[in-house]
Amino acid sequence: NSGDECDDCNGEPNGDSWVSECGCVAFDNSGDECDDCAGNPWGDSVVDDCGICNGGNFGDTDDDGICDAHDASPFGEVELNFGTTTQSSIIVEYNATVPIGGYQFRVNNVTLTGVVHSTSLDIVSFNAASGIVLATSMSGETLPMGGGTLLTLEFEPVNGGVELSLSEKIFGDADGNEMVASGPVPVIVPACSNLDNDGQCDVADEWPDCTDDGSNPYDDCGICNGGNADQDCAGICFGSAYIDNCGSCDNNPSNDCTPDCAGNWGGPDNDAETDDDIVEDDCGICGGENAAMDDCQVCFGTNSDMDECGVCFGDNTSCADCAGVPNGAAAIDECNNCVGGNTGLEACVEDCNGEWGGGLEIDGCGVCGGDNSSCADCAGVPNGDNVLDNCGICDNDPNNDCAEDCFGIPGGTAIVDDCGICNGNNLAMDACGVCFGNGSTCPDCAGIPNGDNLEDMCGTCDNDPSNDCVQDCSLVWGGTAYVDNCNVCDDNPDNDCVEDCNGVWGGIAELDACGICDGLATGPGTGDMDDCGVCFGGNYGDTDGDGICDADDLSPYGSIDLSFGVASESVISLFYDVSVPIIGYKFRVSGIDLIDVEDPSGIMEFNIADEMIFAFAPDSALSSGEGILLNIEFEPINGGGEISLSEIVFNNLNLNELSISGPASTVVPPCLNADNDGQCNVADEWPDCTDDGSNPYDECGVCNGDNSSCSDCAGVPNGDSWESDCGCVAENNSGDDCDDCNGEPNGD
Repeated sequence: NSGDECDDCNGEPNGDSWVSECGCVAFDNSGDECDDCAGNPWGDSVVDDCGICNGGNFGDTDDDGICDAHDASPFGEVELNFGTTTQSSIIVEYNATVPIGGYQFRVNNVTLTGVVHSTSLDIVSFNAASGIVLATSMSGETLPMGGGTLLTLEFEPVNGGVELSLSEKIFGDADGNEMVASGPVPVIVPACSNLDNDGQCDVADEWPDCTDDGSNPYDDCGICNGGNADQDCAGICFGSAYIDNCGSCDNNPSNDCTPDCAGNWGGPDNDAETDDDIVEDDCGICGGENAAMDDCQVCFGTNSDMDECGVCFGDNTSCADCAGVPNGAAAIDECNNCVGGNTGLEACVEDCNGEWGGGLEIDGCGVCGGDNSSCADCAGVPNGDNVLDNCGICDNDPNNDCAEDCFGIPGGTAIVDDCGICNGNNLAMDACGVCFGNGSTCPDCAGIPNGDNLEDMCGTCDNDPSNDCVQDCSLVWGGTAYVDNCNVCDDNPDNDCVEDCNGVWGGIAELDACGICDGLATGPGTGDMDDCGVCFGGNYGDTDGDGICDADDLSPYGSIDLSFGVASESVISLFYDVSVPIIGYKFRVSGIDLIDVEDPSGIMEFNIADEMIFAFAPDSALSSGEGILLNIEFEPINGGGEISLSEIVFNNLNLNELSISGPASTVVPPCLNADNDGQCNVADEWPDCTDDGSNPYDECGVCNGDNSSCSDCAGVPNGDSWESDCGCVAENNSGDDCDDCNGEPNGD
């Protein structure tokens, strides 16, 4: 015997240590010190940053002590406030929990004229039309966390003041992740100075001391809104000329015109030659020509001396009617009476007997002076169609004329019954409907005469009402249809409703993909299924909308593929294929001397420095899809070269960086160099002649010539000296300077 049979696991005789799944432990040890968070001894499960065992949610990007999966602002927060406000500027202050790598927002209700910003962000731009302000850093610099001045906005002053606010705010951290932005509270911009109250701020008003509508308000005499009222009729400011009553403008009262006899200024009788043309008429009117006389030659009369017959000073008798009314319409009728006009009497008429003023008329029967009785019907209607029937009733409806009954009584009510008896009322018919029968001819459904058996609704004949068939739920007699648990009536058990997962008969609730009754998990990003397709996984977000959750996506913020087109000697196109909209980008171009870029989309604004291209969209982003990003223009290269891009950054709408592939470097073809002098034709002033940068043509126009081809005898290019018998002489020399007296050149 080893003598250690009573030893505990630590080798202590009769000790109280014991062996747990974690090894030998003391008596008072729970034995789970080696358990992982899931309770598995020596397991590898760990608690994530959200305190969940095996949760898989690691990371606290903004270091606020809240794991990203549970953090409403995992990438940090920034609070904005307005500072000092003037009529044309406002300071925007910030307080951020993480450094700021870029931002964008819209300024509302004012027109921006400029921004003053920190040099930490190397690109800050604004669009006056849209109010968009965009700031980013292509060098990687950031605004420090904590509080400070973001920038100062400068804008056009507003007459009457206005409420200024910021909207559509997007702030990104140093890695391009979107921060949660709040504030600022809108602020009132004070009204601008407007001394003349013309609706224009003084700083923008060309005439601040005089109300204007945008055009010069001063008149020709220098008076504010004077309207040239200080000019006299001759157009002289503060002059003394005036217009007389005849429309003449001068400052000489001696030549002012006077009125004529009719009161007309400058009229004809002011002229000595025409004084007799205008006279005072019989009514005392100058030039009146008796126009003031009425038809009876009375001055200023109103024809009141003319009677109603139009006779001056008449007595109205020349046009009176039979009633003595002037111009009246009364006349003597056939009965020798004065009628019509204003007598109130009507002319007499001839009656049916031919007597004027007689009273006889033709009655309804055509009889002159008759009483309608000679052609009246039974109702007394002349020429009527009413007649008396057999019952003494007078009317014109033949359909209601009375007839004789079976007893021969006109209008009687007696009729013959079914057994042929007048007024018998079928009393001679037995219970079986047989006239004069004894009731033995009517058996019941079982064939028993006058039996008590009855046929029920299902065709069963007996005298037991307790077994009569009944209607089923569809009202079919003797039918087999029944109502199931969903209150549906039919006789098909195959379509009977069932309970759903909530225990509701006929309910539509189903278990979702995560086993939750009536849940919403149908695929990644729905219900309790995270965007990676894991139930209760906690990995949410598919920023680029490609169907792959951010946690599993190698390009969570989108991707872009870049490629070069075929280069010419001075231009190359850069193609793109992007999965999300782009708000800005930067890259460095190497291998060429950059001249400019051309943006086919027309929405980007550019800064170019040291072969670095910065682009941003102030108003609207470049849409996802494919196309030409840029046409890059560069200096042609003698002998060709190779173009490549580096330091490439593309940002989505939230300023997050996209995953980038390409472009592969590509060859730039050699430029044309016809004279092989090391200079490209497009930059060579003399492309057809080899040169060293200076004019290679001699004075004779010969490429790299020595001027000999056009020199005169004196060696002067394009000179006018000539070779005479006496040698080389000037153009105006006769060439005989060396002749002797005999005219012999160089003679003796």
